Amino acid sequence: VAAASHWVFDGCVMYRTEGIWSENRVKEKLQAAHEQYEQLTCGFRRCRLLNPLTLDLANCGPRARCKGQRVDSLRFFSWMQHVQETFHCGGFCQPEVPIFGLSTMKETLEERPACVDAIVELLQIAGKGFGATAVVLAVPMALMAIRLACVASEEVPGSSSGSEAAPLTRRGTGHRGHR
Repeated sequence: VAAASHWVFDGCVMYRTEGIWSENRVKEKLQAAHEQYEQLTCGFRRCRLLNPLTLDLANCGPRARCKGQRVDSLRFFSWMQHVQETFHCGGFCQPEVPIFGLSTMKETLEERPACVDAIVELLQIAGKGFGATAVVLAVPMALMAIRLACVASEEVPGSSSGSEAAPLTRRGTGHRGHR
């Protein structure tokens, strides 16, 4: 989780600062997501040209088109709507005015932080939580394993200390006898 969040964050930071995507495992997915976000933004701009009082891309319907395609049919549409409404963020990789979840004209003028920043922060918190959970579970398990090893090495009650255990191998063969 931590590595993926760093790749996403580094990819967006490089895009913000240099205009290119960093070479890493998520480069193609980042580019594809950003391209779909750009199409959503294009559709929202077109919708607002037709009706400047529209505050939310979700209310545009068929007016929201980009490159001849309705943007509400993009896979990224519902996900980006959920992210912007949940995290109160702006653009995908860059701080921008959101295209979803606005309720006043004033909000259409206010940039919000990039959604990737909020998502990466959530992934880092989740990663720390998983790590802490692993430690919390591992310590008692390790203590139980040590205790079990100590108990197993102790003498079994009820057996005499002078008696020896039966040998596990047959005499002279060096292996267990199975015929």
